[in-house]
Amino acid sequence: MFTHNGKLPYGAQYWWHHHPSHAEVRADFAQMRECGFTVIRIFLFDNLEVEPDSFDFEETDMIFEEAARAGLGICPTLAPNLPRHRAQKIGQPSEVQTAYALDDPACREQLAESLAGPINRYQAHPALWSWILWNEPFRHCHTPPPPPTWARFIEWLRECYANNIDQLNVKWFGPKQVRIEDFDNLNPGAVVPSWRDYWVLCQDGPGYMVSEDGRRWLSPPEFPTKWPDGSNYAIAQDWFRFNAGAMTDTIGWLSRTVKELDPDHPTHINPATFGHNETWLGSDFHALGEVVDIMGSSAHMAWHLPLQQPGLVPDQLMDWFSFHNRRVASSQKNGHPMITELQGGPATWSGGLFYTPTSADLIQQSLIALGSGLKGVIYWMWRPRPSGREGGEWGLVTLSGKPTSRLAGITKIGKLLEEHSSWLAELRVVQSKVAILHSTDTQAMSIQVEWGGKQCANNQLYSEYGSYRALLHAGIPAEFVCEREVLAGCLSRYRCLFMPYNEAMDRAVGGKVAEFAQSGGWVYGETPLAFMDPHGAVYRRQPGAGLESVFPEVIDVFSAPILSMPSFNLGPRTLHTELFYNLLDAGGSEVLATSPEGYPIAAETALGRGRSLYMGTCLTLRCALHPGSLEEEWFLADFARRAGAAPPWGTLINGKGVFTFPMESDEADAAILVNPTESEQVIRLALARHYRSVEDLLHGANCSQQDGELVTAVPPRSGVIVRLER
Repeated sequence: MFTHNGKLPYGAQYWWHHHPSHAEVRADFAQMRECGFTVIRIFLFDNLEVEPDSFDFEETDMIFEEAARAGLGICPTLAPNLPRHRAQKIGQPSEVQTAYALDDPACREQLAESLAGPINRYQAHPALWSWILWNEPFRHCHTPPPPPTWARFIEWLRECYANNIDQLNVKWFGPKQVRIEDFDNLNPGAVVPSWRDYWVLCQDGPGYMVSEDGRRWLSPPEFPTKWPDGSNYAIAQDWFRFNAGAMTDTIGWLSRTVKELDPDHPTHINPATFGHNETWLGSDFHALGEVVDIMGSSAHMAWHLPLQQPGLVPDQLMDWFSFHNRRVASSQKNGHPMITELQGGPATWSGGLFYTPTSADLIQQSLIALGSGLKGVIYWMWRPRPSGREGGEWGLVTLSGKPTSRLAGITKIGKLLEEHSSWLAELRVVQSKVAILHSTDTQAMSIQVEWGGKQCANNQLYSEYGSYRALLHAGIPAEFVCEREVLAGCLSRYRCLFMPYNEAMDRAVGGKVAEFAQSGGWVYGETPLAFMDPHGAVYRRQPGAGLESVFPEVIDVFSAPILSMPSFNLGPRTLHTELFYNLLDAGGSEVLATSPEGYPIAAETALGRGRSLYMGTCLTLRCALHPGSLEEEWFLADFARRAGAAPPWGTLINGKGVFTFPMESDEADAAILVNPTESEQVIRLALARHYRSVEDLLHGANCSQQDGELVTAVPPRSGVIVRLER
């Protein structure tokens, strides 16, 4: 556990690049400690190195000294881009995005030398807490790859295809006559035709060549054909997988580079795209969580709550935030997940959404973070920037340092953490018996459809959210697993698996799911499930991928018109379709519902000791996009309940809209309850055992233990943390 002076990390970004006075910094840090803050975050930009191996540390020295004086830890954010003089030294054009630039061994060598300056300067400083390797790392794999990146891709292909060009030709082109003679003849135009004339490999010099006018890259040799376009899934899948792996490799290299100089402090990153299709930006969060000590995240409601999607509304803010946090925690199950940037102030001009959190919002969000298994919160930011795109925005205090109304909620949580941090740090989420499959293969496939004009790149993510939201409202903990974890045998830890909008699936993954069902697991699937493999080859039988024994066969697909979505009866409940619906060959399965045409649309199947349920419509997407989908949410949660996946305690007996997070530790258990509604909720919560005492640590709310239940009142737009003493 990466605490600072035994306390959970709790603090804010501190912007010092407007050259604050010594007195201003000292006053700010004193006020932060009064709020219960334990850490601050700062940026170390590449202009610290004013010339080769010469740094200007005057102001950063002052920041570190004052932080140590105040008892605050610092997490400096390193700059992963080269100072201008180092980029010029290797001839690296400024147009190269940072992630591609770091594919170049020459760039890595220069960056390692540059980073050594601040790391060596502060690695023994008492104020240092952790190193953030790169602010909001991203890899935009829709831009032309420069020569070092393309060279790495060729080597990656050689390894994937065992240096056999015939294997690559079969996978990429099938029966087509197009052929590549050898790996060295492969050109970037193979992935995107417009890339053909953008970069060129250079035999002499560092590998970058530009035309005389400085505007256009020299053309490489012509490739013999003009194939393909963005619809060639096999080629695109290899390109996306390579980029996600390259991003993990780069972050891993940065972490090792820092650790070689400073083995005593944790490394830390904060991706910003948990709320969007991560493959779009060349990331694999579950893989990234394995190469750093702290998996942080950015969580700005003004940027990362995708309200632009029809159906998502501000009332879902806390639902989406809980989903975000659980995805962060799931991406680093054995590490130290946390929020590195949580929006703390107004977004009026910047941001994609007008949103200003209130004091009550920040209390709720902090409690949700703790209840989701995160181990710290850093707000963006303390004082607002004095100029620029975010000038005057996002601050917890005003530009002159005066407290805002939000500071009351911040301080309430800070005092709680200050007093109870050692116990709260040991809390763990009650083991979830429900897994939701996060399909990176489907996310990559969705990008290709996006290129074709249909806006569905985030459908898989939204369907995950719909699954999670239904379970959250029912008080059933769930976590996310990726394909790699499934192949490693993780499903044995769960009773129930949800597979929402998992259109692309590898046979090996499907085989593991089938084994899980046969051995007693319950599996929920819905259209479009395993319609194709990760390379875009359509399965003759759908669902395919080895799921033939698990689910009935899809025999037809109908669109569900947006303005007249058909509904269907399932027992006493009326459920709605979303996007389209399937007609099924139910065989020996129990038909639960039929389509308007009278064909089976939902069926449940007994499988050995397990059971499967196939829903022939995008039901979880419906739950995500339509807040009033109460019947659909009940139906999904009921499947988990029948599977025996409801927790042994923490079940909400009454009280609507309250989130329940049952937690455990070796010292005492806890119930974190969050009430996002506008009215007080008096609730009864089933308990695992009889406790010696029950106490709300946040508000001092009245709590009692009656007949195996916790009875308490949760204030509106707030929450409670009840310590349950054994």
